[in-house]
Amino acid sequence: TKTLAHKFLGYALGRSLQLSDQPLLDRLQSELEKNDGKLSVLFDLVATSPQFRTQRCKDFSPAKYQAASR
Repeated sequence: TKTLAHKFLGYALGRSLQLSDQPLLDRLQSELEKNDGKLSVLFDLVATSPQFRTQRCKDFSPAKYQAASR
């Protein structure tokens, strides 16, 4: 579960993991073990994490995003 959590979180965040991601990794591992390795638990925890919800792409521009969504 350690490798799965590490690889998935890195992929979801689009960056290498940092020391500040360790508490989230620990939580992902413990929740996966408690829930018999259900991937839905992993997806939910990552998608609701502060790291995922507050990330910004290097080329993020609100104007560009608004124009594309019209």
